[in-house]
Amino acid sequence: MLIAAAVSVSLVGGATASSGAALPGPHVQRCQSTYALANGAAGLNTRAAQPHALAPAGYTYYSDSSLRLPPVLAPSGWRCHATIFGNGTVLIVVAARQPGKSIRLADLRRLSIPLVAFYNSSACMSCLFSITCGANATATQLFTPSPFGKCPQPRSRLQRTRVTRTGVGFSELVTTSFFDPAHIRGIGWPSGGRFAATGIVLYRPNPPHASIETCSVSAVDHSCTEVATAFAKSRWMLTLAR
Repeated sequence: MLIAAAVSVSLVGGATASSGAALPGPHVQRCQSTYALANGAAGLNTRAAQPHALAPAGYTYYSDSSLRLPPVLAPSGWRCHATIFGNGTVLIVVAARQPGKSIRLADLRRLSIPLVAFYNSSACMSCLFSITCGANATATQLFTPSPFGKCPQPRSRLQRTRVTRTGVGFSELVTTSFFDPAHIRGIGWPSGGRFAATGIVLYRPNPPHASIETCSVSAVDHSCTEVATAFAKSRWMLTLAR
């Protein structure tokens, strides 16, 4: 069951009292967070939220309020919310402004505001389907279809993907970079709206674990490259604490 589909998420500004003050160190911000797990993000066994380098000018690292989620890079001054669902699936949404209503994963493809979304799962089969859908056909065939419908049919003349495979066995990692034009539903969460969507899908098959980063901004905004580079380099949520 895709729990993410049933839980609402509202975005809250990083500068508000409810979202907390900045984390120790420059350019890192707590997000207001919702936890369905009894012990919050600590139950995910992730590394503490500590970036490896300073954020580039104009960008900020964002993490959950407990500092347990690995940080994600997004434009500075945006609003953010982190949600950990009861099955361990994680959704972080960083948006340029407060949307008019609360959002769920399914709503991401219908929003028309600039945003960056980060989504990760290892336990929910339909969640893994949603992440790998269109990016990794071999992986998608293994998982329960998403309640959001079938994979969008690729539009090869418009969409672009590039797949890189590294490692073997437990260290195998499949990285798919993608571009979905505006108004074309594709791999991205979101995609199909008035903004193009670019991003990265990280898939580790042994055992199945996947993360997706989607950057959906106006054509004159060139912030997606930095965001995708940081996401891929960090292998977000695929590296556990030791």
